[in-house]
Amino acid sequence: MTGTKIFMAIGALRGEHHTFMHDLESFFWVLIWTCVHWNGPGKERQKESRFTKWNYAHTEELATLKKGEVDDEKDFDMTTYDGYSFPAAEGGAQTTWGSILG
Repeated sequence: MTGTKIFMAIGALRGEHHTFMHDLESFFWVLIWTCVHWNGPGKERQKESRFTKWNYAHTEELATLKKGEVDDEKDFDMTTYDGYSFPAAEGGAQTTWGSILG
């Protein structure tokens, strides 16, 4: 397994055979991470968030944490709206995740 764990697809973290869907999901996690930690042009990035623990989680634990973030649509909506520091990105995560899941 290669890559930055926090951006890896849940299935890839669990050892599934790699597919293009894992690449799409990885893009989604990069988008979430960027939106949560970026405060806009010329502003200092947010250093800590509820996702900071992802940097230190073991592979299987990280897969479980990520799955818990997206399992319930209403909870995920709350996470994305509460977590984003860059207002232009609000709502985009739900659309992106819905597209990935088909």
